[in-house]
Amino acid sequence: MKYHYPEISSIRTMIDGIWKRKYYTNQGPLANELELKIQQSLGVNHAIAMANCDIGLLIALLALGKKSLALIPNYHPYYLKNALIRMNIPALDHAQDIFGVEKNLHAGISIQKNQVVFGFHALGKVTDVTSLVNYCATNHSDLVLVSDNLYESFQSQAECKCKMVELFSFEQSQLVNGGEGACVVTNDKELAAKMRNIRSSYGAGQPVEIPFTGNGRMSEFQAGMALLSLKELDNYKNQVRLAHLAATSLLADHGIRGENIIPTADSYFAFRSNNASLASQIQHEIASLGFVRIDIPFYLPENAVSSFEHIFLFMINAIN
Repeated sequence: MKYHYPEISSIRTMIDGIWKRKYYTNQGPLANELELKIQQSLGVNHAIAMANCDIGLLIALLALGKKSLALIPNYHPYYLKNALIRMNIPALDHAQDIFGVEKNLHAGISIQKNQVVFGFHALGKVTDVTSLVNYCATNHSDLVLVSDNLYESFQSQAECKCKMVELFSFEQSQLVNGGEGACVVTNDKELAAKMRNIRSSYGAGQPVEIPFTGNGRMSEFQAGMALLSLKELDNYKNQVRLAHLAATSLLADHGIRGENIIPTADSYFAFRSNNASLASQIQHEIASLGFVRIDIPFYLPENAVSSFEHIFLFMINAIN
């Protein structure tokens, strides 16, 4: 699979700068610049760069405080469940469907004190964040959005009625490639201060009371890669947009239109079909446009697998 790498000459220049400064980690100038750029481009108050998604999620949960229950979508990345196990937080599904639509959030769930709700919209732009925010505000719950493959923040669009953090992946296959890095964003000043202090004493800002510290710092190389990717983000998105148009036109030629084309994040394309042989033919044609089919990387409840047999999900891999 091809990834969204900047030009090698730009990478060499970035590395030369790090080498000359002899400052490789510990919240260096590139990490500081990246956090500021993320805040400006996403329209959020605070961005905290992290070494990876796993440590970013753990630090966010530590900052939110002790939780008695986590309400999680059926479909979620592996590191979400791992973080809850490490934090000893029991979890219940809140029945989010595969492309981000929350269903039956209230059904069969006994509200507990100090609970946290997770939303996951790595694939689609259709997550009903407003309903999640309203639920959390009504039930005095905190909200964690795992945005993963999207590079746009729902916090800038949603009124903050609850404590809310949002996690972004800068894994190398994303539009913003930060060498497996990540960031957590929030509009909550207190939460941001706690996350910075837990992450490291370097770049912590004003000291606040925290349970303990951990090494979650992003390296200067990771930050430099992410900054170079951000410079090319509009170009990447335009190439993806053209690929989407071509794939949509191809599907229309085969009679697949409307609701059978599923809204997805920029770097994905998905459709559903009850005709397995036709879908198999189409996926080979779509591959010629620069897409690669991927398996749906979520935990599926046993009774839901059959209903998704003919959903086909692709990822753009033809970004030069």
